[in-house]
Order: sequence, then C-alpha cells, then structure tokens
Amino acid sequence: MVTDELTEAVYQRLLHNIASKGWQTNREAYIPQRRYIPSQGSSMRESGDPELIFFNMEGGPFISASDALKECFSGLVRGEETVLHGCSSTISLHIEWPGYRSWTDQIRTLDWPEPPNKITRCKLATEAAKRLEKFLQRSKSMPVDPDAMQWRAGVQGGIQLQNIVVVAFERVALGSWEPHLMYRQSPSLA
Repeated sequence: MVTDELTEAVYQRLLHNIASKGWQTNREAYIPQRRYIPSQGSSMRESGDPELIFFNMEGGPFISASDALKECFSGLVRGEETVLHGCSSTISLHIEWPGYRSWTDQIRTLDWPEPPNKITRCKLATEAAKRLEKFLQRSKSMPVDPDAMQWRAGVQGGIQLQNIVVVAFERVALGSWEPHLMYRQSPSLA
C-alpha cells in the first residue's frame, strides 16, 4: 500500500532494500495505519511536503523496533543528530493500527543534562520502540475488528515487537507525529 506520504519511487526503493535483507517484499509489508486527523486545526499533510524523520540504517531504510528498544544503533545513519527541532518539550505519538482504536502516548523531546538538548535520532528510535511495546502490551486486551485479524497485534500468533521495523516519523499536526511501520514475518531473516 503506497500512501501519499511515501511516493512510489521511495516505496520501490524500500522494497528493493527490504528484499536484499530477506524481508517480506509484497505490499502487505507496510502496516496500513489509518491517517491521524487532529480534532481541531489543520493537518500538516494539508500544508505541502510532509515533515519526515527517517531511520536509515547502513543496510536498509529502517530500524528494527526490537534493536531500538535494546539501543543497538550500529549503522544508524546520523544517529547522533538532534531531531524534533521546533517542537515543545513533549510530542504526541499516534498509532492508528489497523483493526484497533486510535492509541496515543507522549514522548519527551528533551534530554535533561544541563542545559537540556533536543533528543537524537537514536533516542527517538528508542522512545518510539518503548511506545510500540506499550501499545502491543495494551492491544492484548483491546478488541480487534474481525476484518483486520491479519494485523492482530501483541497476542500469541500476532505481530510482535521483533516483527516491526520503524521506517519514518511523520509530523501530522502541531505537536503530533505518526510512525511509518513495516513488518517482517520471520525475525530470523534480519
């Protein structure tokens, strides 16, 4: 599924890199989240080019969520670069997982040594993985739409953290971000 946030050319590059790593290469590898729509104000998507933060590794255009959780960043391109400039001290992360109700959590955008600095791409990846883990844990007790059972999350036989890769973060509204996620069927192929 190609969304208007990811052009066909970018999507084809993702597929090529994913195939070279032994990951699933059909279009279902992209987790088709609903689009987050803010309750008031305009979406950033309406204002032109999307603001994206990519998590490119030397071997492909994504980072494994389980590696990010363990802070394994070997090969993360520009991992120590600060990100989320122009944001307040927290952002809202919106997960619009297929078959589940919307889920939101906060991420602090500042590290607190003196003086506080914006977080790095590495730290953002770790914080995103923590929120994904929290979502997957909570999804075990959430009802899932019967039409979206292939995207069942967190339960035995469903998608687990080790099956998820984070491709990018997209700013969807002021202070609100949504992750672009893909899944792999067999974590042993990475």
